[in-house]
Amino acid sequence: MKVISAFWFVVLVFVSSRCLVGLAAVVGQHFLPFPATEAFYRIHPELPLLDAAARWDSGFYLEIAQFGYRMSLGEISSVAFFPLYSLLIAVFTPLFGEAVLAGVIISHLCFLIGLVFLEKLTRQVLNPSAARVAVMAVAFFPTSFFFSAVYTESLFFMLTTIFFYAIQTKNLPLASVMALLASSTRFIGLLLCFLLLLEFWKNKKQWLWVFASGLGTLSYMGFLAYMFQDPIAFWTVQPAFGRQGFDPISALLRDLAPLFLGYFAWNVILDLSALGLVISQVPRLWRIRPSYGVYALLSLLIPLMSGTGSLSRYVLVVVPLLVLAYRLPRWLYWLSGGFLVIFTMLFSTWTFVA
Repeated sequence: MKVISAFWFVVLVFVSSRCLVGLAAVVGQHFLPFPATEAFYRIHPELPLLDAAARWDSGFYLEIAQFGYRMSLGEISSVAFFPLYSLLIAVFTPLFGEAVLAGVIISHLCFLIGLVFLEKLTRQVLNPSAARVAVMAVAFFPTSFFFSAVYTESLFFMLTTIFFYAIQTKNLPLASVMALLASSTRFIGLLLCFLLLLEFWKNKKQWLWVFASGLGTLSYMGFLAYMFQDPIAFWTVQPAFGRQGFDPISALLRDLAPLFLGYFAWNVILDLSALGLVISQVPRLWRIRPSYGVYALLSLLIPLMSGTGSLSRYVLVVVPLLVLAYRLPRWLYWLSGGFLVIFTMLFSTWTFVA
């Protein structure tokens, strides 16, 4: 029997996982109630599959793409969101005729490309069998519905996966470009610039590529300085989102308080599980490549400074961790797929966001 090629295996996993997410989103909207308040909008109630992709932060990306940035001190403002994903939506909306559709297509395409490079990366680091497990693990992860939504997850996943593949194959120009684009997508993308410095600090001839990788964030800061006279406006408005301070211990204790009081806060348990999973694998990642361990640890510890919220979403793009997915017990994959269905249904009806 001929073994399916690596590429077609990735395509099969991509299609099957996205069909599962789509089916769960439609079923969720059909059987579960929506919150009875105008704050929980529905852009396309007549198209449940498309409508389910625009929830929570999706509104900010769509607003930026269609109307540009706004900033109001003390209020939730769109400047908190980095520009690349919204810029892509704005560019492709005329082609697809609708902003949400453009965002969904971009997310799916980026996710597919990211899976292809995750397979290549894991094959380079470990072996073909581990590569297939890594692809399946991320595609059916409980919060992988974000890869089908109007969110930056897919774009950032693709950019960081190609970045680590470029590092593994010693392709500094490609790694630099991916880091530049990633730092235009999320603030945490600056970590990739730091990793480039760790990898190539001994080779001064390559420093130009290292410094160039930070131009994504610097360009956004220049734009914010020109438009709002505040180059770090993306940080200035964070308190309005409930994120402030630099004390991860206090933030952790605050989020653990409901559990200490006897309340079952399952979202906090999910986020803490994601944090524990990453921390437990940092030593192993360090042995594979020190920069892998550094990225895995900092990519979750930095968000933890303001609380545990969304850690179960951020873990999706901790690419070095995904390489080690083969170490997880097989029963966990089935459990993961079940939770993916449940969380997608809840997300589609505004009941849950990681």
